[in-house]
Amino acid sequence: MKIGDKVRLVKLPTWLHQLPVLSQNIFHHCLYGVFDITAIEEGVLVLDVSWLVDNKFGGWRNDIRVEPEYVIKEQP
Repeated sequence: MKIGDKVRLVKLPTWLHQLPVLSQNIFHHCLYGVFDITAIEEGVLVLDVSWLVDNKFGGWRNDIRVEPEYVIKEQP
């Protein structure tokens, strides 16, 4: 996977319970959504979830970070 690829979040991270409730809710809301990879930081994918999250949860240009095993690459 590389920056610019579209991926689908298909599984919630095992460490999700360690995050604040709001962050957990955002991850649950993003499950099965398709998002662009905007960066890769030390093997962790940064996904742009702003189109789905900003209006519902507030903020601007929201993203989430997940390891590659939680997503599948979408076919063009």
